[in-house]
Amino acid sequence: MSNQVTPSIVYDDTNWKQLLGPTHDEQLPDGSVVPVRMEGGQKRFLSRVPTQSGRHFMASLPRFRDAFPVIPRSDWDAMIDEKDAKKTWVDDYQWFAPHDQDGLPTCWANGPAHAGTTRRVMDGLPLVYLSACSAAQPISGGHSGGDEADAGEYFQKYGAASVDVWPNNSTQSLSSDPKVQESRLHHKFYQVYSLHGFDEFATAMLLSFPMAVAFNWWSHVISGGRLLKGYKACYRNNWGDWGDKNRLGQPGYITMVEGHGTPDSGFCIGPLTMSTT
Repeated sequence: MSNQVTPSIVYDDTNWKQLLGPTHDEQLPDGSVVPVRMEGGQKRFLSRVPTQSGRHFMASLPRFRDAFPVIPRSDWDAMIDEKDAKKTWVDDYQWFAPHDQDGLPTCWANGPAHAGTTRRVMDGLPLVYLSACSAAQPISGGHSGGDEADAGEYFQKYGAASVDVWPNNSTQSLSSDPKVQESRLHHKFYQVYSLHGFDEFATAMLLSFPMAVAFNWWSHVISGGRLLKGYKACYRNNWGDWGDKNRLGQPGYITMVEGHGTPDSGFCIGPLTMSTT
């Protein structure tokens, strides 16, 4: 078996529109209109909406390049070979299924939640799926588009609840549940760094940081990632059994080339609360 994702298709500046359509527009309860793509019989809302609060949060975060020097491109190929051999990419730890937003316009919370779920596993903690709606519902009810930064800020301030006490796609208000409040204490994003430009995202991948990444042209937030030769990046979507599989046989992956494959915004996370629950 290959040590990496074997892409069935690589998205670049010539074919990126395939990810957009066919779509139709739907009005959400807040009155906003977002594109919807039918995929596997499910509605996949492309609902990433930049917000003023999200911009403020991103501006206030420590910038990744100020904490970790950007790795020069001349070093990338050798480092890729080393990480391939050692199997230390983010997706090398993803022996579990991706998050699935399951017909809700909550990509903006699922990307950060999956990054947090992955971070725990990478830190040697038991697998605990973090609930996207434990941020999306308190922020906007779970039926509205949003900004990955809003979810990141919420998880940093209050922590994420696990899916056993707040199901990933439950838009019921569960914030007052004592089990939810207790769970949040065990899953806080303590270290969050903003990322800007392909070289910073690439460096974070080479240093094995899970991340949430947003694409304005796609109106979508996913997670990442792995750097490949040829200025390509492998990310993971929040659409369940979709896309390519990693070396562990798990689905959800998409390979994109610098250009349309460069996130417009995003952040990476360091260790979460070191809790076994």
